Amino acid sequence: MPQYIDLYKKYTSTSALSGDLRSKADRAWTTRYIRKSFGNFLPIDKGASILEIGCGFGACLKSLAELGYSNCSGIDLSDEQIRYAIDVLKLNNVQKVDAIEFLRTKANTFNCILALDFLEHFELPDLMVLGKTIAHLFMGT
Repeated sequence: MPQYIDLYKKYTSTSALSGDLRSKADRAWTTRYIRKSFGNFLPIDKGASILEIGCGFGACLKSLAELGYSNCSGIDLSDEQIRYAIDVLKLNNVQKVDAIEFLRTKANTFNCILALDFLEHFELPDLMVLGKTIAHLFMGT
């Protein structure tokens, strides 16, 4: 994804989601969305290790915490998005890192990996590498 690096430099401040997401109404909507759309796929164990790749500004991670999940982390390529997650949403479980490079060193680390509104940012060859990297994490091949 290196050719798109510049796109993510101001992704938060130039996106439709750049408003103040600290309000209870915004967080409640996101939490309801996560519960309704992905609740059946989330681990039953609230202490399960969950990684969100492409976590953006951290809205999903904040919602997972509000749903009781205590061992979640997120990665994103955008420094601006990670800064927003840390500075505005007060998350300390996010880091700026390339997803493929990060995942290559994380075998047997996560019980669940989320990639919400993320995969469409990849070109097919990189998407295939990402898919194989994630599969190797869970299948050990």
